[in-house]
Amino acid sequence: MARGPNYRVKFRRIREGRTRYPKRLRLVKSGKPRLVVRRFANSIAVQVVEFTPEGDRTIASATSADLKRLGWKGHGGNVPAAYLVGFLAAKRAIAKGVDEAVLDIGFA
Repeated sequence: MARGPNYRVKFRRIREGRTRYPKRLRLVKSGKPRLVVRRFANSIAVQVVEFTPEGDRTIASATSADLKRLGWKGHGGNVPAAYLVGFLAAKRAIAKGVDEAVLDIGFA
């Protein structure tokens, strides 16, 4: 007689390789905002994110596209662009009252 599967399916984001929940729990328990850095082929994105029970809330962010709007003529995915995007995100976060954050680089 068939009884169904003898296994439990893990969370979808674990199966997709998108979230490490033990690491995320440690970051959230710190009580500090997270500095989320995501690198793409042609751009870089930096966000300062605060945990709330309803869902994460973005406090400040900056991307390579913001640099283009500010007059940056260089490539958006290299080291100088990463430095400038981080600097811009930090200036915006400081303006909103964030003075420290925990680095979250995801799956590195």
